[in-house]
Amino acid sequence: MKNDNLAIIIPAYKAEYLEQTLKSIAGQSDKHFKVYIGDDCSPYRLKNIIEKFSASINLEYVRFDTNMGKDNLVEQWNRCLSLMHDEEFFCMFSDDDLMEPDCVRRFYETVESYPEYDVYHFDIDIINNDNTVQKHCTPYDSEMSSGKFYEDLFNERIDARMPEFIFRTRHFLKSGGFVNFIQAYRSDNATVISCAYEKGIRTVPGPYSKILWRDSGMNISSSRTTEDLFKQSKANIQFFNWAHAYFHGHGGKYPVTPETEKKHIMRFVKSLLGHIAIRRLMSDILKYRPHDFRYSVRILHGFLKLLLRGRHTS
Repeated sequence: MKNDNLAIIIPAYKAEYLEQTLKSIAGQSDKHFKVYIGDDCSPYRLKNIIEKFSASINLEYVRFDTNMGKDNLVEQWNRCLSLMHDEEFFCMFSDDDLMEPDCVRRFYETVESYPEYDVYHFDIDIINNDNTVQKHCTPYDSEMSSGKFYEDLFNERIDARMPEFIFRTRHFLKSGGFVNFIQAYRSDNATVISCAYEKGIRTVPGPYSKILWRDSGMNISSSRTTEDLFKQSKANIQFFNWAHAYFHGHGGKYPVTPETEKKHIMRFVKSLLGHIAIRRLMSDILKYRPHDFRYSVRILHGFLKLLLRGRHTS
C-alpha cells in the first residue's frame, strides 16, 4: 500500500531541536512518506535547517506570514494540514520530537495486516533536552476502544500526546477534524476519542518504532505562568464538558468516575490558589454541565472549598 500515502506534518516554530527531528525522519528505514513543514512565522532561521534535508527527505516547506500558534494552536495545525495533497494518512508531528528508525516501516506493515482502522498509534518514551529517556511509558494494548483510551488516560495508566497518532485523512475530516480548546490543551485527547470512536485504536508493534516525545519545558502545556494555568484550567473544564456530551450523544457509557474527573479538574484549580484568576473560573465551573448530576455537584463542591481556602490564604 505504499506510494507515499503518509504525510508527516510539522507545525514548526522552535529551532533548537528541529535538525534532530528531521534527522530522525530522514533515518527512517522506509521512506515512502512526504514531510510538510509549516513555519509559524518563526523568528528563527528554520529554512536554513530544513534545506540541509532537501536531498534526503521528500519535503515541502512553507513560511506563513503571521504567527498563529501563540493565539490558536489548533488553527496553526489546520493550516499546516491544508498543505498536504492526497495522502491517505497523516500524523501531526512536532518540531522537537524524534522517530525511531522503523516507525514508518512498521506502520505500513500494520496497515497491511489491519487495514480497517482509522487511527494508528506508536508507543512513546519521554526524553529530556539531551535525549535521555526520563520515562518509559506503558505500552498500549494492541487494540483499544475510545472509551478504554479515555478511561486509561485519566486513570493515569497510559500517556498520550499528539505526534504518536496517525489518522486516516478522510475519516479524520468526516469526524470533524481537530477539536479546538484553548491553547489546544486536551485537543489531542479529544481528537483521538472522536476519530477512534467507531473502530478504536491500533498500536504499531515491534522494536525501534517508538516516538520519543521531548519534555523540553518549552511546550505551551509546560508553562506555569498564572495566565497560562488559568487558560489550561478553562480548557480542562471545556474538555470534560465536551467528553460528557460526546459519549452521551453517541449512546456510550461515560468511562470516568466523578472522583477521577474531580481530581483532574481540581489539580489545575489548586495551582491558582491565592490568585484572582481562580475567581475568574467561577463562570466556567457554573457552566459545567455533565449529564450525570453527581459530577456537577462534586466538581462545584470541590471548587467552592478551594475558593474559600484561597480567601483565607490570600
